[in-house]
Amino acid sequence: KHKGIDFVRKKGNKYLSFDVFSSQNGKAFQGLSETWGKFVSVRQEINGIRFDTIYVHLDKVNFKIPVLPSKDVEIEFVPIKTGEWLGTAGITGNTRGITQLHWEMHQKNLKTGKRKVLDPYGIYDRASSGKYPQPGESLKGLNHYFTSNNPQFAKKK
Repeated sequence: KHKGIDFVRKKGNKYLSFDVFSSQNGKAFQGLSETWGKFVSVRQEINGIRFDTIYVHLDKVNFKIPVLPSKDVEIEFVPIKTGEWLGTAGITGNTRGITQLHWEMHQKNLKTGKRKVLDPYGIYDRASSGKYPQPGESLKGLNHYFTSNNPQFAKKK
């Protein structure tokens, strides 16, 4: 299964790069992978659980974010704030030539060492099972999901 969300910016038939910003506070590092290309991981620890939000296929990366040279080397991660610029979406790694941002979340229990990839929006099952609508299909009538094509979200108080 595809364990992330791919974001693209398209104009006509052309895929365009776009700025990528952190979705949460945390500590960041960058790396390079054959599949992911250039990526940034923003890490948080909450009650013994580590969350890594990973931004993949980046072209340019914020120069202040340190590179993780290998798994066996300790580095100082840098603090990152919500909304801070991480880099630009690109075609590094396995993108099939489509400029994009691949975004995914991992969780690790620091006591047990157990890891898993999170499905924050419940989309992995939708994309693979056909049980839920695919992008562009109507959301109406799915009481367990959305009741209209324009769902109401919580308003700030």
